[in-house]
Amino acid sequence: MKYVYVPKGEYLFKEDDSENLLFYGIIKGEIIIKKKKSLEEKINGIVYNEGLFVEIELMKASDGYCFGESSLIYKTPRTASVYANTDLHLFSLDQNAFNTSFHVNIIFIIFIVLFPTSCRS
Repeated sequence: MKYVYVPKGEYLFKEDDSENLLFYGIIKGEIIIKKKKSLEEKINGIVYNEGLFVEIELMKASDGYCFGESSLIYKTPRTASVYANTDLHLFSLDQNAFNTSFHVNIIFIIFIVLFPTSCRS
């Protein structure tokens, strides 16, 4: 696990990025998740605004929100952009750390389900 700081107004990553595929959790701050929307139109066989797009805001998220798992799990480019709406303090997990913590949590959940009385004081 690593600490990551991103100043207000910068992108943590952009849609279609395929490098630094990490899982993130917000310790403190707010992000805006954005997605590209094409302005391209085809009218009577003629293409207008080819290659032009705008970014639309999908949602805002803050302290405690985690993201980036799909790119990490499936090793695919980012499906949206993440913008720092405030100064951001994050933690990040790489593939190995994510897999380890995921498996530890699954084992813990299975233990709780199988032995629910063992966890009571």
